[in-house]
Amino acid sequence: MDNTKWIKKIKIGDIINAKDNDGMWYEALIINKTINNITVRFMGWSSKWNYTFLIDSENISPRFTKVPNWRKSLIIGKQIDYCLEISIQIYTFPL
Repeated sequence: MDNTKWIKKIKIGDIINAKDNDGMWYEALIINKTINNITVRFMGWSSKWNYTFLIDSENISPRFTKVPNWRKSLIIGKQIDYCLEISIQIYTFPL
């Protein structure tokens, strides 16, 4: 896909599709954009997994081109799974 046309129009706060290091495509929020790079936060993942791509990377794509719009399939009363981001503390006893 030729990224040059759509990539010029995107801005911080836009949602795109991005491929992680395991080769999986996810929705990703653009959190920074420079002339040469784009940094994303993979939606549903902590900031630990933020990633910076070259602006012409084949691992970024317009929204819904790699990850389908799953929201269209939501139905009132249908069960969904979700996770809240939580902080886990690990303690060694005795304190």
